[in-house]
Amino acid sequence: MILVYDYMSRGTLHDYLYDTDNPPLPWKQRLETCLGAARGLHYLHAGAKYRIIHRGVKTTNILLDEKWVAKVSDFELSKLNPTDMSNAHITTVVKDSFWYLDPEYARRQKLTKKSDVYSFGVVLFKCLKKFTEISVNCLHDEGIKRPLMNDVVWYLEFALQLQESEEEGINFGEVDIELKGKDVPNQDKIIDDSDGHVSSCGVTTTSNSGLTSISIET
Repeated sequence: MILVYDYMSRGTLHDYLYDTDNPPLPWKQRLETCLGAARGLHYLHAGAKYRIIHRGVKTTNILLDEKWVAKVSDFELSKLNPTDMSNAHITTVVKDSFWYLDPEYARRQKLTKKSDVYSFGVVLFKCLKKFTEISVNCLHDEGIKRPLMNDVVWYLEFALQLQESEEEGINFGEVDIELKGKDVPNQDKIIDDSDGHVSSCGVTTTSNSGLTSISIET
């Protein structure tokens, strides 16, 4: 079997964060990159034909193409999620990078899509260089108290809109948003399973399973 991937000329997100000669990413670009990756993970959790837990979310697995479009990669450790229920789990041997490892998964060996949410919280902290409300929520010790990825997408989209607004002096670090159910878009309005893509999030896939190549358009 041969796997063919798009050439990601910009390398990984990690290449722009640590010990690098690359110029630092502007604040808005960091936010757009996090949003693109969040959309990809949301697609895996809720939009793909087969729901997928990535189990390897980290800065080295977020790739950037020549237009700085973020793409989630490396599905070596991924597992199919047996159900759409947010508290559904898979009992499995713990495999993940230490710094990104969900402590609840480490203790109980029960993998859920909230394990990806925890790992993404670490990505947010590393990329944005500060603890924001959403990253703190993602890093909660108890998986049941973490947001779903569609909540994270909503938060980052709203933050980006503020960043792009005409109001001078507003930046993401000063935005205080509470993720309340009434404020979060209905997931059914975001996901359109009939044509296999997330219409409002700009996520497309080149395979039915969503495993071969995922493109997140920002």
